[in-house]
Amino acid sequence: VKNGVERATAETIWRQIEEFAAYSFNRAHAACYGFIAYQTAYLKAHFPTEFMTALLRADAGNTDRVVLEISECSEMRMDVLPPWINQSDANFTVVDEDKIRFGLLAIKGVGEGPIAQIIQMREAGGPFKSLADFARRVPAHILNKKMIQALAYSGALDEFGDRNQIAQNYDEISKYAKNSEETAATF
Repeated sequence: VKNGVERATAETIWRQIEEFAAYSFNRAHAACYGFIAYQTAYLKAHFPTEFMTALLRADAGNTDRVVLEISECSEMRMDVLPPWINQSDANFTVVDEDKIRFGLLAIKGVGEGPIAQIIQMREAGGPFKSLADFARRVPAHILNKKMIQALAYSGALDEFGDRNQIAQNYDEISKYAKNSEETAATF
């Protein structure tokens, strides 16, 4: 108004500036995002397996994102191997130049504490040789219905038998684990 602009016109211009400010980025932001985009593209081009593994780790809790990223791995001629109780770590891991192993924590229905204990038992005693060996070595309180079924249906226990059979016999597996633990405690 001091510069000779009508009040209504000045207020219209000000509202437009406010609307623009609500979603615009300044040049510093644009430069930062551009640099991050460049770094991301470089890593994906030169270290594709490591890049996709990191991406899968970051999105492990979001099933929709994991499905998209596994599809992208496939397009990049990269295999995402299923979870395996004798090789999977807690998170997705690089297995080979073009192979990623599914992380146990990305399986629905398992928790961080129990997975850490399972991995600790595997590292201490070597690979699990059978379902009975698995049930003997893993603390019994971990082997409940939810855990056994989640591991079985995900394919993590495939080397020990049929998924459905293992999942349906969770009660027997759990009882065996408790009996093994009690027997070991008496000696």
